[in-house]
Amino acid sequence: MLIDSLIRVLEGPRHDPTRTVGLVIYLVASIGCFTAFAKTRRDRASHRWFWFAQGTVKLLFLLDTRFDWRLRLADLGRNVAKAGGWYAQRGPTQEWLLAGGVVVFLALLVWVRHRFARDSPATIALGGTALSLASRIAEVISWHDLDRGLYQSLGPLMVVGWAWLLGGLAIAIGAVGEVFLASRRKQLYPRAAA
Repeated sequence: MLIDSLIRVLEGPRHDPTRTVGLVIYLVASIGCFTAFAKTRRDRASHRWFWFAQGTVKLLFLLDTRFDWRLRLADLGRNVAKAGGWYAQRGPTQEWLLAGGVVVFLALLVWVRHRFARDSPATIALGGTALSLASRIAEVISWHDLDRGLYQSLGPLMVVGWAWLLGGLAIAIGAVGEVFLASRRKQLYPRAAA
């Protein structure tokens, strides 16, 4: 009942399954991240703040899903290109931006794997964040060929909704894993947890 009311408020006047999934998964992921922040031991300060930052990013994803900031940014870019007279020639620029995005995305994944090699909850959460961020960047770049794929229905959701769902689930799984590990550390090392 409370969740239904919250979703109705978040959705606003427009209702579609893809948007609903995005709102719910980012709400769950942000709650999970803030819970991991609260449950992580104080002597693991960098981990605590990692989960706080993750929770904040998920709240931004939730707000973006609700208010469509990424689509407004794409519209702004389109209007600037039209005003500058280079809208028709935007294709190569979009291709370079997408190629650069793929390189940055892969580099980020390699860095995450190296940096958090022994911390699988953080690795899983950062992978989910990277997927969610990549889908948003692709929407902002708004290359028509890619847009046709992202906004294609695949079952009950658009492809972009499945990316949000997978990214949000990975984030939530990582946060739950951190909460589990934090409780396990507390049991194994009670003095250090105090």
